[in-house]
Amino acid sequence: MNVKEPGGDAVEPAGGSWASAGVSALERGLAVLDALGEAGRAIPLAELARRTGSHKSTLLRVLASLERCRYAVRTADGRYRLGPVLLRLGQAYGRAFDLRSALEPVLARLAAETQEAASFFIRESEGRVALARVEGRQEVRDVVTIGAVLPLQGAAGQVLQLFAEGPRADVPLVHGSFGERTPEVGALSIPVFRQGGVLAGALTLSGTVTRFRDAAHRAAMTTLLLREAAALTRDLDG
Repeated sequence: MNVKEPGGDAVEPAGGSWASAGVSALERGLAVLDALGEAGRAIPLAELARRTGSHKSTLLRVLASLERCRYAVRTADGRYRLGPVLLRLGQAYGRAFDLRSALEPVLARLAAETQEAASFFIRESEGRVALARVEGRQEVRDVVTIGAVLPLQGAAGQVLQLFAEGPRADVPLVHGSFGERTPEVGALSIPVFRQGGVLAGALTLSGTVTRFRDAAHRAAMTTLLLREAAALTRDLDG
C-alpha cells in the first residue's frame, strides 16, 4: 500500500512496517470474534486461547481493543462474549439486501404449512449465509442460526451454484438433498430472483431425512416452494 506523506510523494512502507503489523492485528481480532461467535456463549480466556491457538497475553491485548469498541464484552465472572456492536452490524447486513420485510411472511407461511424449518440463504464467497429463518414445529429438526456460514452443499448450495448467473431452462427449479451436508438432514430449495434475473438467494425447507424422503410430503413442499418463490420473485420485481 502506498502512503502519501503531507506535502510529499507517495512512498511504499518497508517490509515488516506498521502496514503488515496492522493487518496481522486485524486478523487476530477477527479470529477472536469468529471463535466467540462459534462458541455461542460466554467463554473463559483459556478456552478462547485453545480455540484460536493464541497465547493468553496476546489475546488480552486483542480483547482490550475489542472491548473498547464494544465488539466484545467481559462478563462479571471474567468470561468473554460477543458485544452489542455486532448486532447492529448484523442488522445492517440484512438491510443491505432489502429482503427482510419480504422474507418474513414467506418464511412464516412455509414453516406453518409444512411444519418444517424455512430459511433463506445467500451466497457469500465460497459459502452460504443464513440470512433469515423461521423454525419448524417438528419435535426433531435441524438447527441453523441466522448469520451462520455453511458450505455450498445441500439443496441450497446446489441452487446457489446452479442459478448464479440467473434463470435456467435446462435444470429443475426445485432441488433436494438427503444427508449431503449432515447425515440426518434433508432439504428442498428453490431460487428467488431480483429485477433483471439476478439471483437473490435460495428459499429452503429443511428437516429430517426420513420426513423429506416421504414422497407425499416432498410433493406438497415442492408445490409450496414453487408458489412462494414465484410470489417473492414478483415482490422483488424479478
